[in-house]
Amino acid sequence: MPTHRLFVTLCAIALWTATAVHSAHAQTAVVFEHLDFTGASTSHSGSVAFVGWDWNDTITSLSIPAGTTVTVYEHENFGGQSLTLTGDSPDL
Repeated sequence: MPTHRLFVTLCAIALWTATAVHSAHAQTAVVFEHLDFTGASTSHSGSVAFVGWDWNDTITSLSIPAGTTVTVYEHENFGGQSLTLTGDSPDL
């Protein structure tokens, strides 16, 4: 099974696979507005340059599928400080 990399920013989201060919089994990360996977949520399995004003700086927890690496960035377009995660994060 190929390893997947999912880059999530507080402003943008992109999914990258470790191989050049996208897997038919795309990994999906779910972001939540509140701690402990509560509140409004949305899922992402592909590139999003800007999550929109409704989600900008409101993502507080993140559910990450097994085998997926998520990098959370401070700014849109993958800028600013980053944090790499390999499992669920109930409190970003």
